[in-house]
Amino acid sequence: MNPKNLHLPFLLLLTLILLHGYGHIPYAQEPYARWDLAAYQRMAEAAPGMAGDVAKPFAFRVLGPWMAGMLPGSVPGGFRILSLVASLLLPFQFVALLRVRGIERGWAVCAAAFFICNRYLYGFTVWNYFQLNDILSLNFLLLSFSALWRKSWGLFALSLTAGMMARETALLMVPVLGLWLWEEKASPRTWLMAGTACVPGVLMFLGLRLWMPTQGGRDLAEAFATHAPKIFSLEIPARLFLNAFLPFSLLPLIFWRQTLSFVRAYKHLVLFIMLVAASTLFGTNNERLMAPAFVAVYFLIARILQSAKPGPASLSLLFAAAFLASFHHMYGHRPLPDRNWTLGISLGTTFVVTLWFLWARKTEHGHSCP
Repeated sequence: MNPKNLHLPFLLLLTLILLHGYGHIPYAQEPYARWDLAAYQRMAEAAPGMAGDVAKPFAFRVLGPWMAGMLPGSVPGGFRILSLVASLLLPFQFVALLRVRGIERGWAVCAAAFFICNRYLYGFTVWNYFQLNDILSLNFLLLSFSALWRKSWGLFALSLTAGMMARETALLMVPVLGLWLWEEKASPRTWLMAGTACVPGVLMFLGLRLWMPTQGGRDLAEAFATHAPKIFSLEIPARLFLNAFLPFSLLPLIFWRQTLSFVRAYKHLVLFIMLVAASTLFGTNNERLMAPAFVAVYFLIARILQSAKPGPASLSLLFAAAFLASFHHMYGHRPLPDRNWTLGISLGTTFVVTLWFLWARKTEHGHSCP
C-alpha cells in the first residue's frame, strides 16, 4: 500500500470496518448488567435531572449519560449513537493534531489507523458504548492539547471544563500545562491567561464533588488506598507500558534516539504519560485506563514512522499485524476462541512488528512520503 493512498478516505473506511468489527456489548446479560453501565443508564434515564442514587465516582461523570438521556428513543440507543459519532471523530481529530505538529499526512493517517486498531485503548469503548464518557474525554483531550499548543485559552477553558464533566482525568492537563509553560519560557502574561483558563475546569471538578448527590462508592483517597498496592506487582507495569500499546510497544526502545529527541522536545507529554499511568492506581482497569496516553505514544510512533519510512510491502505487513492485534477473546463482533488465541496473536504480531523495525533501523532503508 502506497503512502500516497493513506489519506482520509482510507482512514474513514478502516474506522467504519473497526466500528463494526468491535461489535457491541450484550448489556442486558450477566455479568455485564452489573457493570458500570448500570449506573450510567440510571443517570441517563433521569436526564435532564440527576439520579441521586449513583455511587462515586460514576455520579460525577455526568456529560455522557446526560447527552444520551436527552436524545429521543431508548437510553441504550442514545449511548450507542453518541459513542459511534465520538469514536468516528476521534481518529480524524488526531490526524489534524499530528499535522499541526509537523507529521506528514501519510504517516499521521498511519499512526491514527494503528491507534484505532488498539483493542484496549479504542476497541473496548466501541464495544462497551456505555463508556461514552471515555471516548468523549479523549476527544476533549485532543482539543485541550491543540488549544495549549496554539495558546488558544478560550478553547482550552471550554475543552478542560467539558472534559471534567466526562472524566476526572482531564485534571491531568493542569500540571501538563504548567510544565509546557515552563518549557516555553512563557511570559508572566501568558502564565496569567493560562492559569485563568484553568479556573472553570477546576471549579467544575470541585463543584461536581461538592454538590452532586451520590450514594456510596469511593472518593479519590479511598480509591487510591484500595487500588494503589497493585503497583508492587511486576505484572502491572508490563500491562501499562507494554500490553496497552501492542504490537508497537517496543518501538520507543528500538528507536531510542528518536525517543530521546521526543523526550527533550516534549517534556510535558512525558509528564502526561506518567500522570496517566499514576491515575490507573485509582481504578481496577489497567490497559483501558492508559487510553489518554495515546496522544503522546502514537505521536512518537508517527515520528518513528516518518523516520523509518516503510515502503508499500512493509506498510501492508504492519497494517496486517495491527489489524490482527485488534481481536480479543472477550469482546468483538467475532471474538477469538479463548485467551490462548489472544495471547498468541499478541505475541506473534508484536514479534513481526518488532522484527521489521529492527531491520528498518539497521538498514535505514525506506521510501519517501509525499
